[in-house]
Amino acid sequence: MEIWYKRSMSENYMVIAGTELQIEENYQIRMLLENQVPGLLPCKVQKINGEEFFYYEITGCQSLQNLFEKRKFGYKELEELFLGVFRIMEKLDEYLLNRDFLLLQPSCIFQDKGEHRYCFVWIPCIHGNIEMEFRQLTEYLLPKIDHTDKQAVTLGYGVYKESMESNLKMDFLKEHMNTKTEEYEGEEKNYDVEDQQERQKILDDFYKEEEEETEGILGKLWPVFIIVMGAVIFLLVRNWWRYGSVYLLIGILGIAGILGGIGCWCFFWKKKQEEKKPPSVLRMCEENEEVLMQETEQETGTTVLLQKTRMPRAYLEELEWEIPKKFALEKEITIIGKWRENVDICLEIPTVSRMHGKIIHREGKDFLIDLNSRNGTMLNEVWINPEEEYELKNGDILVFAQKKFRYVCIKELREEGYGLQ
Repeated sequence: MEIWYKRSMSENYMVIAGTELQIEENYQIRMLLENQVPGLLPCKVQKINGEEFFYYEITGCQSLQNLFEKRKFGYKELEELFLGVFRIMEKLDEYLLNRDFLLLQPSCIFQDKGEHRYCFVWIPCIHGNIEMEFRQLTEYLLPKIDHTDKQAVTLGYGVYKESMESNLKMDFLKEHMNTKTEEYEGEEKNYDVEDQQERQKILDDFYKEEEEETEGILGKLWPVFIIVMGAVIFLLVRNWWRYGSVYLLIGILGIAGILGGIGCWCFFWKKKQEEKKPPSVLRMCEENEEVLMQETEQETGTTVLLQKTRMPRAYLEELEWEIPKKFALEKEITIIGKWRENVDICLEIPTVSRMHGKIIHREGKDFLIDLNSRNGTMLNEVWINPEEEYELKNGDILVFAQKKFRYVCIKELREEGYGLQ
């Protein structure tokens, strides 16, 4: 199924070609077009050269893929997503629409800007299967769960396990979701605890064997070391009367140095082994809030100003300012918008969307992408389509709503002979 994105005037659309559509499902298509089903994206059909194209309006919405590209799912976010899926299931049944035609790929699930509710894409596809779609969604979620959030781990892993059971019924998962929050706070599900302990036991056994192997080698070396040290001490005492106390002092200091060196080596070896171990699955849920806040702050980041002592690969330079700011582009993904907690370059302007656009770095090049912003993004005075990549060149002019920047590539400047350090 081919999907692309298009900007028309002040609206953004996700477009799906009708080459794989089951046209015989006419009554369902009419139901979709003639009714605004709560939870589904607004849709219209256009015919071009005899082929049907479904246009889904996504203006101001953010896909699940973009929202959590650099964030982790907490319990609240997971609960909202799962409840959104179950609610849309009920609405599809109410409007007599086939559940198997619902798309649950992260790029096809959107969050509405105003009400922060999830909106979905429904389209009659040949190979639709809601059970498979939901399993793939839970597989996508697992590595993105905040493992310091005890409730999120319990909920995410529990729903994933249920989704993998044979003859899965969505109603059963809905019943699983109806469990009250207090139950998650008071006690963990038995299968979660057992599975976590089992996984942790496997990891511990693996590292225990590795430690025992190394400690076995050390155990064989210790007798040799003791014999050598005993011989050295014997020689020092025996020859003390001949060479005097200075000789004995030097010998004692030498022995102390050797022992200290061996002790330091053992200490750092132990520390290195501990660092190699992954954190305990159970212990990860017991991290304190202070550490969590520090990690979150580092992960989300804030506006990064260009430092004089460090030259990044590229930067954005504000235009139309007497003393322009320069924003370094040092990450693989740099998100631009006014949602301070979840962007890298924060533009506190009303016309800028919460997550307006992003610049990604790949294979030595930077690419600009508009994230379905309401007021759009311009590249060299041309509106760009949402969710499409546009390669940036040194000197390009970028406009996010009303905010104008110049893209400066240090590498290209060096190649042009500007002599930057």
